[in-house]
Amino acid sequence: MKKIAVLTDFLDFPMQYGVVPAVLNQLRVLKRLGYDPHLLVVEGTNNEPSMSLVPEGITVKPVVPFIHLYDYQLGTQVQEHNVTPIGEHHEPRNKTHLKKQIKYCEEMLEPILKEYDIVIEHDILFQTWKIPYNHAIRNIAERTPQIQWIHWCHSAPSIPPDEIKYPHTLRFTPMPNSIWVTMNEAQRAGFARQYQVPISQVKAVPHPIDIPKHYRFHELSKRMWDEYELWRDELIVVCVTRFDHAKQKGAYKVAEFVSELRKFASTRLIYVNSWSNTKGAEHHIKQLRNIIPDAIFTSEQGKEYQNGVPHEVVVDMLHISNIHIMASSAETYSFTLMEAALGKNLIAMNGLLKPITYLMPDSCAMYVPWYVDCGGEKITPEYNPSEQRFMYDRAKELYEEYIRNKALKAHRHVIRNYSSEAVMLHYRALLGE
Repeated sequence: MKKIAVLTDFLDFPMQYGVVPAVLNQLRVLKRLGYDPHLLVVEGTNNEPSMSLVPEGITVKPVVPFIHLYDYQLGTQVQEHNVTPIGEHHEPRNKTHLKKQIKYCEEMLEPILKEYDIVIEHDILFQTWKIPYNHAIRNIAERTPQIQWIHWCHSAPSIPPDEIKYPHTLRFTPMPNSIWVTMNEAQRAGFARQYQVPISQVKAVPHPIDIPKHYRFHELSKRMWDEYELWRDELIVVCVTRFDHAKQKGAYKVAEFVSELRKFASTRLIYVNSWSNTKGAEHHIKQLRNIIPDAIFTSEQGKEYQNGVPHEVVVDMLHISNIHIMASSAETYSFTLMEAALGKNLIAMNGLLKPITYLMPDSCAMYVPWYVDCGGEKITPEYNPSEQRFMYDRAKELYEEYIRNKALKAHRHVIRNYSSEAVMLHYRALLGE
């Protein structure tokens, strides 16, 4: 595969500086795509607590020349910036000093950058205080046409002033063998104008969010997230159950309800099921798959999970789901119902099961009448005109509630469009793989 360097001017990794988490997440994406990216940072970077933030398996090379940073203000002479180290004094810099800095950067970086097929840099062409690096990599690019440059632009595009002099022209001119990347479509045209390149050379690639890392997923949850691509579907329904006499009917009702939900949106059903290592349980799984062929069962993720999964897995699944259906016919209390609410799921529950309606009033959940056999009470509801039509109407009602809920829509929008897995599709196109 192509050799990739991610070029930064980092001396440390302060997470409050937005470019830092963006770069670290980028490295994770590249690693998952099969690349072995090298992170190039400023010489002398060796802060152990900070270095621990770098994703595992990433090679860090402290090879970027250290230079004191100055802000080269537009339309003014190159002059000292106020970020020089405390206690030190430097005379105002002039263009002769700038040339020395550029030459120093070139001499250090060129032999290193020649090792790579692709160099991704972050904001070096844009920021006024990075002009020595800016000019240096431009000179290197002229002599190394084999390197593909990708310029990640984290700031808003700028309009060149009417009168502009060197070195500020470097912030508004194209560079050979280059692609520019902005985080959204809205700014592509602006960067094309700023760097005087065709808009086709400016790509939109959002920052990735590592969802399993964000929620600190259990290893089983990570595996399920990857294997079943849990970021893809619009609706995720989690049913926590077991396949004994008391619970099996509810599991079937959930599957039937999900089959109606699928008429409105792509929906994934996950059974977090326990006590499922008997022939009876295997029979129920087979029958449930007749209703929902791609239903996921945690009991099938390994022998160690046939009789249940760690509680963290339940919580993980409820963090990424958006609908929780509880069709149990017998229950006295439900921690899972509480956890589903804490996961901000829309809840559809058996409205005829009194112990549970005391836990969750109808102002907080959709009550659906399902069969009850609990505490000596048996209720078999009647549906008009049919159970299937009744459940279709309830599924439609629940989906419409989801559509109106901007918080839930935003949650799923982020997962489907900005998770690392979704953003990897952009990277594949960008890197020509």
